[in-house]
Amino acid sequence: MRNSFSRDLNNRQRAGVTDVIGELNYNNLGGTPRSNIVPPVEGMRIDRQRETNQEHNIQVQVNNVQGHSTVAAVLIPNRYLNNSINDQGRAQVARQVRAALVNSFLDYLHGNPRIHRVEGHLSN
Repeated sequence: MRNSFSRDLNNRQRAGVTDVIGELNYNNLGGTPRSNIVPPVEGMRIDRQRETNQEHNIQVQVNNVQGHSTVAAVLIPNRYLNNSINDQGRAQVARQVRAALVNSFLDYLHGNPRIHRVEGHLSN
């Protein structure tokens, strides 16, 4: 993952990452780029970046930092963010996105920051 945060997170920020990821739901995922798609927690926020190659780019970032601030990221193919997905499918996508962000954050903590991608078939 390029542009990852290059300093250590304190315990409050680490807890904030998992808490802010837990606030994320399906309705936060699609749309135009914007910061703070859910309310920030313990100095951590989630941003929706510009689409890349037909995928939405969701990132967990450190608030109030100049420059590189990303500690977790996930790419979500557009096929998972359309009106034809039922409530069960939307819940499944949201769970997959949260899990991918947690796994991306764990990679960051282990010194190998990576962007994860939502893949597979919905069960609906």
